[in-house]
Amino acid sequence: MNWSVNQNALLSGSNIDGSPDKSGCTGPYMLKGDDGIYYLFYIGLPAPGYENGIKRLCLATSPSLNGPWERHGVMIDKNPAHPWRSDDVYHASIVNRNGTYYLFFNSKGVSATGGNDSQGNERIGYATSKSLLGPWVVDDANAPIINTENNTWKSLKVGDPSVYRDGNLWFMNYFAYDGNADAAYDSIAVTTDEEFPLGWREYGQPVLSPITTALNEKKYLHKPFIIYVGGRKYHFTTGVGDSNRVIVAYASGAGVDDRFAPGISGVIRNVITPSLDGGEAVEEFLPEVSSRPVMRVGQLAGGEWVVYRAAANGMVKSK
Repeated sequence: MNWSVNQNALLSGSNIDGSPDKSGCTGPYMLKGDDGIYYLFYIGLPAPGYENGIKRLCLATSPSLNGPWERHGVMIDKNPAHPWRSDDVYHASIVNRNGTYYLFFNSKGVSATGGNDSQGNERIGYATSKSLLGPWVVDDANAPIINTENNTWKSLKVGDPSVYRDGNLWFMNYFAYDGNADAAYDSIAVTTDEEFPLGWREYGQPVLSPITTALNEKKYLHKPFIIYVGGRKYHFTTGVGDSNRVIVAYASGAGVDDRFAPGISGVIRNVITPSLDGGEAVEEFLPEVSSRPVMRVGQLAGGEWVVYRAAANGMVKSK
C-alpha cells in the first residue's frame, strides 16, 4: 500500500511532428515477455492538452525499466469502416492463451445499428496476435464484446478492461460511465474457457460505486486494474472527488467471487493522493454480531481520526 513515486517519467511524448505520441503517453499497460523484454503499451497523444487529437494504441519496448525505450508506433488504429472504433483507441489488457495473445481494449465510435447502444461512444473489443510486436488483428465481426446500454448506469461509456483467468473461468473488470448522472463505476463480466474470448456474461450492475462521504471517491470510482498477491485480489481503480484524481485500492478477502461494494468486508485505502490536499486512509470492520453496523475508521488528510457507522443515508460520523 505504500508506493514510492519515481519522479522521472518512464516515457514522455516524442516531440516529433506527425508521430502518434508527439505530445504525451498515457494509459500504460506493461508486461514482461518470455524474452525478458518489457513491453509498454500506451495511448499516444498527438496534440497538446487533455487527450486532444486522435488517440491510438502504441508500443515501446526496453530490456530494462530504466530504458532506453524503443518506440514501435501504432499497434491498433481507428478504422472508419467499423463504426465502433471509428475514432479513438484506448487502454489495453493482454493475456496469453495457447500461444496466442489477446489484447482487449476500448474504442470510441458510434452505434452500428442505432439501437439500444445509440447513446454510447466507447465500447470494448479485442485483437489477437502471435507476437507482442504484432501485427494485431481486431475481431470487428464480433465487436463490441461489452457494449453500452441506453438510459442505464453504462449509457455513455464502457472501457479500460482488465482481463484475468481463475480456474476455467475468465473475468473482465471494466468501467462504465453514465453521462446523465455524471458518475462512473467499475463492474465485471465472466466467460468460460471454452467460450473465451467471447461469451461474456455481465454482472449487470456496478461492483464499485462512488462513495458520497469519501474525500476522493465521491464522484467516480473507475478504470480498474486487477492483481493477485498472497491469495488476495487487489482492485486498483481511479477515484475522483470534487476536483482531484487519485489511485485507490480495494482488497478482497479471498477470491474472485467477493463483492467490492462499500459496507462489505475489505480494506479500502487511498494509495496515491495529491501532494497538496493529502488523502484519507480508511479501514472497515465487520462486527461479530451480524445485526450491528459496519464501522469505518479513517484518518483525514490533516491527521484527525474519525469513526463512521452505517446509517440509512450512508456512512455518518459517530464520534
